Amino acid sequence: MWYYWDTHSHNRAPPIQHRIFLWDTVSCNKVEFNQPRFAQDASDDVRRTAFDSIYSSLGDFDFELWTDVSSSLAELASGSAALLYYSTTTNDLPVEIHRAAAGRLARSYRAECLATEKGIISSHTFCLETSQSPTRILVATDSLSRTEALRVVPLAMQDYVTEEIWIMLLSLIKRGHSVNFMFSPSHCGIPRNEAADDEAMIARSLPQEGSPIWHVDFLAAARRPYWRDAQKKRKGAYTA
Repeated sequence: MWYYWDTHSHNRAPPIQHRIFLWDTVSCNKVEFNQPRFAQDASDDVRRTAFDSIYSSLGDFDFELWTDVSSSLAELASGSAALLYYSTTTNDLPVEIHRAAAGRLARSYRAECLATEKGIISSHTFCLETSQSPTRILVATDSLSRTEALRVVPLAMQDYVTEEIWIMLLSLIKRGHSVNFMFSPSHCGIPRNEAADDEAMIARSLPQEGSPIWHVDFLAAARRPYWRDAQKKRKGAYTA
């Protein structure tokens, strides 16, 4: 059986440009990464408590960026959202919300990268416009794969968006700002994570045409029908 996908409505993602050099790694090491530890089958309360323990130990942040994505294979749609919070606001509402379609073929990892890119660019601009002194910035996401991709040595990056994120991070670090990344477990009652999830679901309804496509997205999409066929055959063998 042959399957066909129309990729003409998607722009190709630009190639990596290798703009980070060996001497930049000293500044890269100043970006911190934090991950709460809990068992894979831990309850919502345990996961939330593990997150709160690390979150409270880090102290107060001037800015917090929370990102999330929503993907649906049935709808062939993906959305990403980035919510920027500022410590001076009197309510727990974001000062900026960025929503974007991630494309019909997008994996959750790529959508998270796009959400982080938009959010970091927004944070960079907001920091420079609102504060003349160094600030502390938290970036929270429930994508462990995205966090790990950023944690690796920047010289080993494989895609343009991750490189673009690091370019923005280096710009903040060199201006004296500090950045902490933190993995946030999803769907366990963390308010800002839930808010980002709601916005990502709204973003999923945006037009998907024109979203950049990565080659890994196309390969993943190509495998899906064969994987579903294999699952059906396996299920049929068990019930025969």
